[in-house]
Amino acid sequence: MLKNYTKLLFVATILFSLNGFSQANYLTNFSFENWSGNPETPDNWSITNANDIIKSSDATDGNFALGLGLNNTLANQTTLSTWNTSVISLTSNANHTFSFDYKISTETGNNLSAYLDIVKDEGSYTIQYIHEFIPLESDGAWHTYTFDFDTDTEEDYAFELIFRANTNPASSIIVDNLQVLDDDATTNPDRDALIALYNATDGDNWTVSWDFNADISTWPGLTLNTEGRVRTLVLDSRNLTGEIPAEIGNLTELEWIDLGRNNLTGEIPAQFGNLLKLERLNLRTNQLTGNVPSELGKLSNLEVLLLNSNNLTGALPIELGNLSAIQQLDFTLNQLSGPIPVFLGNLTSLTYLSLYGNQLTGTIPQELSNLTNLKSLVLGNNDLTGEIPSQIYNLTELLELNIFSTNISGTIPPEIGNLTKLVFLRLGDTQMSGSIPSEIGNLTQLEDLALFRSNFFGPLPQEIGNLTKLEKLRLDNNNFTGSLPSSIGNLILLKEIGLRDNNLSGNLPSEIGNLTSLENFYLSNNQISGSLPASIGNLSSIKSIWFGSNNFSGSIPPEIGNLTQLELLILNTNELTGTIPSEMGNMSNLSTADFGNNTITGGIPTEIGNLAQLRAFGCENCSLSGNVPVFSSSLSKNVVLKNNNLTFGDLDNSIINSVNTAFNIHPQRNLNNEEEIELDLGDEATIAVTGLSHSNNQFQWRKDGTNLIGETNSTLIINSTTVNDIGVYDCVIINPNVPSLTLYRNSFTIKINGIDGEGDDDNDGIKNSNDFCPNTSPGASVNQNGCTESQLDDDNDGVNNTNDICPNTPNGESVNRFGCSESQLSDIDDDNDGVPNDIDVCKNTPVGAVTGDTGCSYQDILVPKPDDVIAKAKSTSCPDTANGILTVEFKVNQTHIVSITGPNNFSSNYTQQNGSTLLVTDLEPGTYTIIVNSEIGLLVGAPSIEFTLNIETPEEFTSGKTVIDYTAKKASVVVSGSKNYEVLVNNNVYSFQFENDGNQQLSFPLDKGSNLISIETDKICQGVYNDNVMVNNAILSPNPVGEGLKVEGIEIMSNAQILITNLNGVTVLLENKQITNGTLEMNISNLSPGIYMLTIIDGEKEINLKFVKK
Repeated sequence: MLKNYTKLLFVATILFSLNGFSQANYLTNFSFENWSGNPETPDNWSITNANDIIKSSDATDGNFALGLGLNNTLANQTTLSTWNTSVISLTSNANHTFSFDYKISTETGNNLSAYLDIVKDEGSYTIQYIHEFIPLESDGAWHTYTFDFDTDTEEDYAFELIFRANTNPASSIIVDNLQVLDDDATTNPDRDALIALYNATDGDNWTVSWDFNADISTWPGLTLNTEGRVRTLVLDSRNLTGEIPAEIGNLTELEWIDLGRNNLTGEIPAQFGNLLKLERLNLRTNQLTGNVPSELGKLSNLEVLLLNSNNLTGALPIELGNLSAIQQLDFTLNQLSGPIPVFLGNLTSLTYLSLYGNQLTGTIPQELSNLTNLKSLVLGNNDLTGEIPSQIYNLTELLELNIFSTNISGTIPPEIGNLTKLVFLRLGDTQMSGSIPSEIGNLTQLEDLALFRSNFFGPLPQEIGNLTKLEKLRLDNNNFTGSLPSSIGNLILLKEIGLRDNNLSGNLPSEIGNLTSLENFYLSNNQISGSLPASIGNLSSIKSIWFGSNNFSGSIPPEIGNLTQLELLILNTNELTGTIPSEMGNMSNLSTADFGNNTITGGIPTEIGNLAQLRAFGCENCSLSGNVPVFSSSLSKNVVLKNNNLTFGDLDNSIINSVNTAFNIHPQRNLNNEEEIELDLGDEATIAVTGLSHSNNQFQWRKDGTNLIGETNSTLIINSTTVNDIGVYDCVIINPNVPSLTLYRNSFTIKINGIDGEGDDDNDGIKNSNDFCPNTSPGASVNQNGCTESQLDDDNDGVNNTNDICPNTPNGESVNRFGCSESQLSDIDDDNDGVPNDIDVCKNTPVGAVTGDTGCSYQDILVPKPDDVIAKAKSTSCPDTANGILTVEFKVNQTHIVSITGPNNFSSNYTQQNGSTLLVTDLEPGTYTIIVNSEIGLLVGAPSIEFTLNIETPEEFTSGKTVIDYTAKKASVVVSGSKNYEVLVNNNVYSFQFENDGNQQLSFPLDKGSNLISIETDKICQGVYNDNVMVNNAILSPNPVGEGLKVEGIEIMSNAQILITNLNGVTVLLENKQITNGTLEMNISNLSPGIYMLTIIDGEKEINLKFVKK
């Protein structure tokens, strides 16, 4: 047995040595993870006299522990031993430690004890080498017992634990993590640091798991060096949650650490400064806070530092100037403050520097021009001022210059032409001005030119046509003038043109038809004139055209029907004429079309109604007449055709038979012309409505706005005119098939020769010259003077008759609000209601009616009813902001008294005259009580109306991770907390509206290359979600791969880190590679067949590709 075991021990020793361990636990299955049999018992252990053997999940190491129900007799103690299961060979004259963890469940008064027996093999017999009493703690908590012992000879040893429970009821014990160790051995110093990281970051919920009973070489995300120490630690996107522990600084052989895209919080530990061999540190896209630790300046071998997309604050420490080997620095999307440090100019190995999206101030230091190897300089979205130092234009290796969204001023100098390798130039949303120099034409590698939302002016240079690799031309919101250069037709790779909100004029060049890759064309709000060129029909990839608010004239070319990919067509507010071409029926992807505010005539082609994707169609303020088609798509649609020349016959078939369509068609232009005729008394007058043919039309003639009873034919005939026929006539036409539209005939005015046609402005039947009350309400009955009862005051006491309860006040006496003077008040009670006349508001109360103190019954007065009052609350725009609003509206025109109480002792009273709406602003969040009554209601003791309303704060804006579909070049983010969202992707804005503020998914397209994403709600206090993702056109070939692998189309990368992992997340290759002419080539012949993930990382740019090794 000893001989066989020695062989096994030799194999185990080699295994541990290869993986960095010089110490081994001599016990097998020491944490009781392995069980077998029926019923199950732990492997490699012998158990006797146990009442129960339990596989317990309450463990200190691993997933399981051993539970024992203890025998309560002295003669049959429960034992746990290695007898007959494992042989343990210990060397002579060595120090050893035996230990185990335990937890006891017992009742007070029970007598529980234990012993440790160590027995050794002396050849033909065994002897008890050690018999040790073990004091046990019975408090129900976990404890660890440790015993040190020496060996005097090299023998086989057995270990036995004996438990004695001497009273009833019997007790139970859980044991775990039994160990026999050499005291003078050393452990792998990295294991404890990794376990500390696992425990501190909620390792049980990682997307991968580490088996603590296995060697660390099997743990996903690690690679080891030849000494068994951790060389790389890659746990990107593994759901690490919590703070990075200080023990991370013990991984002193670490060269590469990637903890990006997790949920890490807290500060960056200063102990990172201990990792002197570190070459790459990636903590991007977490929730880290605090300052950037100065200790990072000790990492003289560091080449890549990625801290972007966190919540770091403060200034960059000067110690970072010691990073002599640094090539990539990324602090994008943090909250760093202060000026851009001058010491960055000392880091001459830098190829990538991004400070985008912070709170940096001051000017751009000219020392950055020392960075002659720099390929990306990204300083946008900060509070930078001053001008771009002229020396920056000497950085001829630059591929990207981004100073977007700052307060930088100055002009673009001719020296911009030095940057001939530039791929991305983003100077938009700044205070820069001046014209674009012709030297821009030297940037022949440029793919994205973004100068939008600035103060640039002047014509666009013809040299812009030299930028033949350009994919995005974004010059919106400037003051550019002149015409669009014809050389723009050379830019055949263009996918987006943004020129809206400028002062461009002239015609749209026909060369625009060369841009067959163009997807979005923004030209709104300029002064472009002339016809739409027929060559527009060549834009085979176009998805959106925004040509609104220009001076385009002529007809819409039929070639527009070739644009089968078009989704959005905006041509409103131009000078277009002619008809809508029927060829538009070929535009199978069209979702929105707007032709409003043009002089477009004719009907809408039937083919338009067959467009299955159409959601909105508008031609408001056009000159349409004729057929409107049936819209048969199952998608809901909105059709806006107001202010045209459409009639019921044009519309009824469409309205009756269209599916899921909301029509906005009222009003239309009036029928017939305005006319005025002068007749002699007795002449005949005929007025007709012409141009209508529908049999269901219903007519109603009016004179001076009043319906003429019985006049319901299409023609009005006055046989013999009289003075009473003088006036203005029109006709109202409706049709039950089109209930949402009312048509009107233009006015027809009749005058009588020699008779003044004086008017009646308030239409009360009394001519203006005889009307003592010129503003009578419509429909009210009046006397011969044109006055209603409520407008009269017979006793001239200043109180109208309807409100005067003392109608015969002596002339000159002062009265109260009810029209009564002092002389009219007495103790007489004329209506016998128990209230004297002098305080009786209601003088004629019916006999027997119950009255209040003022002599009025509820039937006598107008008291408010619950349905007469509407109270509403509007929430605050932000937490901790007092701008909530309460609104109280009244349906009855009288005086109301309102009392409002609320949080923090808020109390206020309001008097609202004549039913006017009460608006109370600047209110804190909380519960408010509103009590409403009328003034008379309070006087007579009528019950008040009470409301309880809450002014709430908006929900917290939450968002998930950005999920990328690289194939479709789209992204999606799940958000909650608002009904309205705006997404900004580089210069593209996408708006979303929802019916509730619960979880919603926002999906939007991405650009090739870098995509700076920000999402915000309509409430500024809810903050902004930011992310930065890359989309590439990388092509991996061949796939499956034999020996050589090639990736093409990655021109934006230069010196990249290459990471290859298997499907279990285990790193199989990690190295740096130079990208030449956008191509990566590798020999992977040493990889085993299988499926792998290839990750290429260069600064913020990252590409992930899957391949098969055959």
